[in-house]
Amino acid sequence: MQKTITFFRNLLCAFAISTAFSSTANAVTFTVHSQGTSTAKTTGGPAGGYSIMVTVTPVAIVAPASCPWGYNYEVEYNYAISYSGNVPANASLYDLNMVFNCGPQNFGIYTLPKNISTSMQSGTGKTTSNQWSSAKDCNTASVATQGCLAGTSTLTVSGPNMPLQTLSRPTNEVPLPVTLVSFDARKTEGGVFLSWTTANEEAGDRYFVERSTDALNWTSIAMVASAGKGLYDHTDLSLQAGTTYYRLRNIDAKGEVTYSRVLGVKATTEETQIDLYPNPVSGQTLRISGIQTPADWTYTITNSASQVVAHAALAGTEITLPELPAGLYFVRLANPQSGEAKVLKLMRSAQ
Repeated sequence: MQKTITFFRNLLCAFAISTAFSSTANAVTFTVHSQGTSTAKTTGGPAGGYSIMVTVTPVAIVAPASCPWGYNYEVEYNYAISYSGNVPANASLYDLNMVFNCGPQNFGIYTLPKNISTSMQSGTGKTTSNQWSSAKDCNTASVATQGCLAGTSTLTVSGPNMPLQTLSRPTNEVPLPVTLVSFDARKTEGGVFLSWTTANEEAGDRYFVERSTDALNWTSIAMVASAGKGLYDHTDLSLQAGTTYYRLRNIDAKGEVTYSRVLGVKATTEETQIDLYPNPVSGQTLRISGIQTPADWTYTITNSASQVVAHAALAGTEITLPELPAGLYFVRLANPQSGEAKVLKLMRSAQ
């Protein structure tokens, strides 16, 4: 009788207490592609189709505080779901179920969000299988000790233009962290061209291009899934007036998030009209017109033999020239932030 009472007491509190998180918890990532259409355009997946990337990480065992006769337990998990390609609007998946294998026991997951969205969805959930363990280790049990990292994870998914399919992968895969080698942004005629190179990629890595007007509040404008090539790019076609900031948010196959450095690109509505005067110049002072923020610019002066005779950042709208012989020179004015540059001829007359 006492054993029966204890069993039901443990059952009632099985969902109330979470044990310590396992430091070795691994993520498992699935990427599924829909069937494409011949007329639609897409940026990922098959022609005209869309892709879904699902990452689930078992992180803790939910068990009672006391278990003299054994205990019932669940698995707590983190999830991240993202879509790319020709994502259908106002639609939902039909199935998005997952099963953890913890030793000989299976834990079904039926709570992953099925609504299709262009924004990444993430959160924490808990299985509902109510599995039984006859051990007395409820205070120390973890996803590692329960065998959750030594088995497989199975995903069942179906949706619009995506037939029902079931995939399985080992949960104990340990991808290497992604290394961001470079990240650059430059203004072009078509918008802002962003490019980056990476190393140590694994299937399941993904990169979110984020944009901001104040470098504080960020919006994701694109998601690029790893293709194992280490070289990626994206063009932002909606550059706004002023300075626009960009950064990369990388989520690797383990679910770890890292950010790139922040880059700023300054938009111009029309080509800046820049002039030098006096030109020809006979004295030591050269003035510049057409530049609104001189501190953003640098100047480089070369002679007719392409030798640099002066180079510095602008401190204002005047340049103090060095001692130069009479002749033809070229003044290159450049704005590293906006990518603007202009080369002007300068004649030096005899004093």
